[in-house]
Amino acid sequence: MEQRSVTRREFAAASASALGRAWLLIHLPAAEAAAAWARVAAREGRGLQVLTAAEARTLAAVAELILPADDTPGARDLGVIHFIDRALGSFAASMLDTIRAGIADLEAAAREAGAPAEGFAALPAERQRALLTDIESSDFFFLARTLTLLGAFADPAYGGNRGGAGWRLIGFENRGAYEPPFGHYDRVHTATPSGGGGA
Repeated sequence: MEQRSVTRREFAAASASALGRAWLLIHLPAAEAAAAWARVAAREGRGLQVLTAAEARTLAAVAELILPADDTPGARDLGVIHFIDRALGSFAASMLDTIRAGIADLEAAAREAGAPAEGFAALPAERQRALLTDIESSDFFFLARTLTLLGAFADPAYGGNRGGAGWRLIGFENRGAYEPPFGHYDRVHTATPSGGGGA
């Protein structure tokens, strides 16, 4: 079978699906509140509520590796760190200790790898990726990825996902009213057959 690389769109779509619909439904109001604050914080340059500046710098670098910018905005452009900071002070407060411990461990590994005073965020991207690869099965990485994707794909009306760029990345079509076909995934299956006769 011919091998091919996974596109950024496919990766983001698969990752977004991996979050789990049940978890999102349970936490959606709190996630939307965090996103709303993130939008205002990013626009008005508000400070952080939970994370220290150093923690935010590291976590923002991690988020950018999870959802990097290319021809579309990445996590940094979408204001994801503001969403994460707010989330860790509200619906995701139970994740804070794991996130902080993971940041500390990542910074320790970065120092061992010869990072400058600014730490992990100042390392070249390829060295950052290598360090993340070492911890990709950790609870910290799972939570960081989850929060990054929540911030990136939140409804723009509530924060993050500026200009709907995150939605475009995964092929989501936002419309005021919905009727079949709902999106590219079922457009072919719901089309009326030509020459129609009923069954």
